[in-house]
Amino acid sequence: MKRKAFSPHDDIYIQYLRNMEKHDMPVQHYHDGYEIFLMLEGNACFYTETSAKEMKRGDLFFILPHAFHHVHPLDNAPYCRVVINFRSHIIPGFSSGQTDLDSIFNRVAPTEINFVHLDSEELAHFLSLTRAMEDAQHSSAFGSDILLEALSKQLLVKINQYNPNSNISHFRQIMPALINETFAYIENHLTEDTFSVQQLADALHHNSSYLNRCFKKIAGIS
Repeated sequence: MKRKAFSPHDDIYIQYLRNMEKHDMPVQHYHDGYEIFLMLEGNACFYTETSAKEMKRGDLFFILPHAFHHVHPLDNAPYCRVVINFRSHIIPGFSSGQTDLDSIFNRVAPTEINFVHLDSEELAHFLSLTRAMEDAQHSSAFGSDILLEALSKQLLVKINQYNPNSNISHFRQIMPALINETFAYIENHLTEDTFSVQQLADALHHNSSYLNRCFKKIAGIS
């Protein structure tokens, strides 16, 4: 899924989003660039191909280009988040021989959930930086593009410093085992000429209609 350019600095895009509709991001999708997703308010679950997590305020997710993911709200209350998108060449281009800024995105496999939980001080600092980035993004003043780039580099350095001695924040896995098995089977057999929903159902020993309902509930597609 390609995002549209909403600003004069479309290589980097920051949004503060608060949605009233429950099904805001109802299907598994991907972007052609990097994404940073910060949960601020609401009740929702974050899904990748193989993992699921109930989100809390301060959860910060790192999403690689072309990694499938989606968010499923758990009730009709609005949820609020900050989303930052970088085109695929930006973060490697910001990196140096000494500092690999996309290392935080590569801590786990693209199909798994990659996140850290920010404490109150870290969250306040992160929001201060993103607010300044947003101001620069929407400005046409002299130097605003350079300021946005500098702030982006500062943010990327900071997020790579979170939990430097741990692999990943621990969380309770809530992805149903059947859906994990479904994704795994699809990935291994999708290119076969004989692949079908009935073949999938037979392999997993479930009725195809039931399997379709379970998969659609999680992935948003059948």
